[in-house]
Amino acid sequence: MKASIIILLTALLLLAACSVQKINQGANVKEDIGYLRLNGIIRNRQVYINGNSVGVDPEDDVQRYALKAGLYKLEIRSSNRILLTQDVLISGGQTVDITVP
Repeated sequence: MKASIIILLTALLLLAACSVQKINQGANVKEDIGYLRLNGIIRNRQVYINGNSVGVDPEDDVQRYALKAGLYKLEIRSSNRILLTQDVLISGGQTVDITVP
């Protein structure tokens, strides 16, 4: 009888420990995400992050991109002309604002 109770308590402790670890992992993921916010008229502009074209909404004057924390190369073009090239450091939980030329 005592052995059954000990086994049951051990199993419950292991389950509780696994739940705490999963909750902590979810918190770390959110801290690794930051935002790049482009402000200004984006009509007739193309936006590239690390050389990859990203979608824009030409009707909205604010574009927001969720990015993992790190260093990114931002490029804004219009008719194959480079209007802006800038290195942007994204920190977890922070927003970096850039004005569109």
